[in-house]
Amino acid sequence: MLLTVHAAPSANHMRTVLDFHLRFRLKWRAEGAKPLSPFPTRRVTKCGMPEGCKTGRMAPRAIGKPLSGLVMSHATENPRTFMASLWNAKFPAGTDHPPDLPDVVKDKTMSLTSHRPRRLRTTAAMRRLTTETRVAPAELVLPAFIREGLTAPTPITSMPGVVQHTTDTLKQAVTQAAELGLGGVMLFGIPGVRDADGTASLDPEGVLNKAIRDVRAEVGDALVIMSDLCLDEFTDHGHCGVLDADGYVDNDRTVGIYARMAVAHAEAGAHMVGPSGMMDGQIAAIRTALDGAGHASTSVIAYSAKYASAYYGPFREAVDSQLKGNRRTYQMDAGNRREALREVKLDLAEGADIVMVKPATTYLDIVADVAAMSPVPVAAYQVSGECAVIEAAAANGWIDRRAAITESVLSIRRAGASMVLTYWAAEVAGWLKEDR
Repeated sequence: MLLTVHAAPSANHMRTVLDFHLRFRLKWRAEGAKPLSPFPTRRVTKCGMPEGCKTGRMAPRAIGKPLSGLVMSHATENPRTFMASLWNAKFPAGTDHPPDLPDVVKDKTMSLTSHRPRRLRTTAAMRRLTTETRVAPAELVLPAFIREGLTAPTPITSMPGVVQHTTDTLKQAVTQAAELGLGGVMLFGIPGVRDADGTASLDPEGVLNKAIRDVRAEVGDALVIMSDLCLDEFTDHGHCGVLDADGYVDNDRTVGIYARMAVAHAEAGAHMVGPSGMMDGQIAAIRTALDGAGHASTSVIAYSAKYASAYYGPFREAVDSQLKGNRRTYQMDAGNRREALREVKLDLAEGADIVMVKPATTYLDIVADVAAMSPVPVAAYQVSGECAVIEAAAANGWIDRRAAITESVLSIRRAGASMVLTYWAAEVAGWLKEDR
């Protein structure tokens, strides 16, 4: 008996042939060892054409190797040659058992491909050598809260491990951050008295301006000192700007206050101001004000794509927010992707030195989009709710806390963020130091 197989004219010759032989063996066995094939048997002529072929199509030339002794090496024999050897594979006539399969099928350790990505995952050292994305302490920024009038730090219940600082504990925290090699700190101030216009934000002796001076005196240039430039902590209505007669945030009046705040923060010692209010034209106004006041070296980190998110909940406890309602008339809609790029382009045109996406983990597509087009560094803020979700799951024993935190921060860097603002910055930096 002579069995021949028609070679499939595709790149998957090898897989096609092996699949045929496996099905053929099963069928042979199922039909009482009858030598039946799902394909008609055809001899190959001396010239390599199957008998009766009228299409003029050239068949692979038979090389007449016995099937039982056939070995295929993907490194030295191409699929067409292998198919040709099967074309004229000869089985003894009248056999009552399935024919031997090629050694390539028998040997289950042999792969259909030479591609084995697992080789680069074999040991911890190998994985460390070949990892594509790393996190370094210098790429982490620690947000910190200071509240006016406190005599002891106050824990924030929805943000385990985070507190509202006193002056002394804030100094300790930034000193530790510098020792750990963190990239910077972002300072938020909570005043003792609020009003409709957030006037405490402009007071040189106000909680935030004083905190900036204290931190700069404590660590100097060892950390990049960033200041949150917004009115929400300072207003009695909790919005990020002043309101008009209809209760709508007045964009241009608010931007004027932002410009004055920026100068106050720079004079207090901030290396970088972070306007987070999402007002139109805020970056241009702030840059103009800083340059005009002689602070051309003070940088601007723009909260360019800041979304109206449910994940800000714990933060509002942290700053004792007075907000009623929401901020959807100025923060971005969660469903918008193209708009983020528009906002980033506007901020870049107005002079932003760094652009930011906030929140981070639930907006990694936006982080990646911005990183792909931005000529300046990209920051991403891992907000309070993102951290609270992991803390709650870990507290219930549902996930490994350290592994989940590490993975979450790494995912933000992998998406393209140059730096990550996270409440775990000091803790992650400590782990990285342990692992060295």
